[in-house]
Amino acid sequence: MDRMLDAGVHIVLANGGTGEFPYLRWNERKELAELIGNHVAGRAVYMVQTSAVSTSETIEMTQHAKDIGADAAMVLPPYFEGPNMDGVYDHFEKVASAVDIPIMVYNIPQCSNIDITPDFFKRLLEIDNIEYIKDSTGDIVRIQELLRTGGSVFNGGDPITFQSLLA
Repeated sequence: MDRMLDAGVHIVLANGGTGEFPYLRWNERKELAELIGNHVAGRAVYMVQTSAVSTSETIEMTQHAKDIGADAAMVLPPYFEGPNMDGVYDHFEKVASAVDIPIMVYNIPQCSNIDITPDFFKRLLEIDNIEYIKDSTGDIVRIQELLRTGGSVFNGGDPITFQSLLA
């Protein structure tokens, strides 16, 4: 991590999908977030992926992220037996209103079975603290459409990394 921080990486994310967050116990996720946050220590923006099966658990993890000094939280829609889109909106609204920290919506429909479309993300942007989206659809047209919403867009689809930098 030090080599990346010394090289000027801008954001460090704890408990991401590549970090296998669903397989960690709650205390392990919290300990890992604390360890990484202490190591980053202001050298980059520090974000914690706080998703959980339920909204109440997501709020708990997001509050923990804020309490340990995270700059933002990345949140999936409810991903197991997911609700309809009104329920997804309600989930994000409850998390964002419960914890005063910027929220990055994480769209990875191939894993969550819920697709955060550009129109839906524009609606989510009306909620205080919803500021960003990480879109992992791998669709460059989707990235371009999301950019037009006015929110900050991060690409999570590796095959289109180069193209997304040009979007």
